[in-house]
Amino acid sequence: MFYRRQLLKCSIFVLLLPAFCPAQSAAVDSTSTRFHSKYCAKQPWERVVSFPGMVAYLPFQAVFYLSERFIAYSTSGYKAQKILDFLTTDDGKRGIFPTYAASTGAGYMFFQKEIFKMPESRFTFKTTFGLKGRSFVQVNLEKIQLPKRFFMGMSVQYHLMPDESYFGTPEKAGMDSRFEDRNIFSQEQAKAQISLGGYLLPGMTLDALGSFENINIHRGRGDDDPAICETFNVSSLPGLTTRTKLARFEFESILTTHKTRAYPSNGLDFILRGGIANEVGDSQYGFYNYAADVKQTINLFYGRCLALRVAGEVTRPLGAKKIPFYYLSEMGRFSTIRGLVRGRYRDRDMIYGSLEYIYPIRMLRGDRISSILFLDAGQVGNNLISSMEFENFVFTYGFGFQFSNADGLIARLELGFSPDGYKIHFKI
Repeated sequence: MFYRRQLLKCSIFVLLLPAFCPAQSAAVDSTSTRFHSKYCAKQPWERVVSFPGMVAYLPFQAVFYLSERFIAYSTSGYKAQKILDFLTTDDGKRGIFPTYAASTGAGYMFFQKEIFKMPESRFTFKTTFGLKGRSFVQVNLEKIQLPKRFFMGMSVQYHLMPDESYFGTPEKAGMDSRFEDRNIFSQEQAKAQISLGGYLLPGMTLDALGSFENINIHRGRGDDDPAICETFNVSSLPGLTTRTKLARFEFESILTTHKTRAYPSNGLDFILRGGIANEVGDSQYGFYNYAADVKQTINLFYGRCLALRVAGEVTRPLGAKKIPFYYLSEMGRFSTIRGLVRGRYRDRDMIYGSLEYIYPIRMLRGDRISSILFLDAGQVGNNLISSMEFENFVFTYGFGFQFSNADGLIARLELGFSPDGYKIHFKI
């Protein structure tokens, strides 16, 4: 008992000793190489901006945790485990993961790599569903190696968009359209495509694509806005027809100088594409277009990046033929100007750009959560080459969060503000 009491006294003395001893760090030489003044991971203004992101991430963290628990529980059965083993492999050559986009809805994509024992080949099956009957199904076979440095691919897809928007009237369209002049329509598309491509340089590919598609335009679902057929007719808005069959030939060249797949990384992304389309069985529709997209990502310091992007698109009719309105240059998609409703501005030509500041917030199991501040600007017009005006530019701004890992971007959530209001963009 005596030794137990002495041991207890020694333990209390050891625990209380730091409280009575003076702090030794004040006496340490500030020039010592053992104690560097570390740069703060976040500036005060970044902490303020990041705080909503940390709060917004809590529901995601809860969903991820519950999903792991649910998957662990649901795969505990023999049949479920057999199905999971069939759909996934430990080496990452076969798998299934969720996907979401505003234009297609939510669903899953299954992939299988190294088809026919070809290293870069890949088979994918994607199916998604959304509100009001929105659906998308695609079967894709890509990077089938041919002799030398060439490859080929094939794909078929079906896409139903039941509540698309067209803003404008026969008298006012393009940048003159008003948000109140919203018309809805339903677009149904079936498409088959074959491609042939090759490597021109390290990091640079060139693809030639041939496709055949059938497009139907119907009355949109919903009664809040007028149907497009009530405001326009085929004469005032070409493309308001069903069973429009188009044969298209396109080319696309992609150049990337990124040394790593981790997102974001320092480097240049350049895309140049163009093509020609002609109606099959009729001579009413025919057009050609070309587009360029340049994005430079610059690493600053401590994982912070600055991304500059400039892009443009030009669409012209073939002779006296017409351009279907759904193939006009469209500003408002997730990939163009954020903060606008999809299809907000349409015309023959389009130019837009963006400036992004990206900085890391948190690392979680090797995945990175980053915050984004962005500024977008753009305009459409009948002929921007000769009539582009600064006062016609639409400016939007906002912030967002992205989730990425060593393989690239996983998901992106953004909130954009525009003269029409605000818009939430989410994509997996």
